[in-house]
Amino acid sequence: MMGQPMQRDGFEDFRRWRYDSKINLKTCHVWDRERHMFRKMYWKHILVGDFVHVSNEQEIPADVLFLRSSDENGTCYVETCNLDGETSLKQRLVPRHYLPFSQKGNDFTPPNFTGTVFCEPPDPAIYTIRAKIERAPGSFELITKDNMLLRGSRLRNTTFIEGIVLYAGKVAIS
Repeated sequence: MMGQPMQRDGFEDFRRWRYDSKINLKTCHVWDRERHMFRKMYWKHILVGDFVHVSNEQEIPADVLFLRSSDENGTCYVETCNLDGETSLKQRLVPRHYLPFSQKGNDFTPPNFTGTVFCEPPDPAIYTIRAKIERAPGSFELITKDNMLLRGSRLRNTTFIEGIVLYAGKVAIS
């Protein structure tokens, strides 16, 4: 009788490991600081502080602070059914100070990003974030759930977004 629960637990662990291995081999575009360009990288190599570029219909590879959009108004839409089961699209917004990065004629590259992001450890409540950006000494802007793109959500109706990874791997919110 004791063997069955252990067998079932072992099988579940194996299934989880196989699923994690598959997810970790997905790719996305991450800013290469040496080459000064976005290059393809496995999700398992993404680190906190990396800048990512995500195209329409792609999954978000980590919990990302949304900094730039193909939309001049600094908006994007994500599908979160993998996270919360909801099928309606959710609008996300670039923080106010970084809105110029989304406007035409503004050449954004990650080295142009100025500011320091302060964030608390991830909260189990997936839509709770306690973080802020200091763009200049003493000038803070709070980061809200509307500025975050969570790992596993999917970009929709937006050509591309770019952002900075706040949580990755085992410490991701989602």
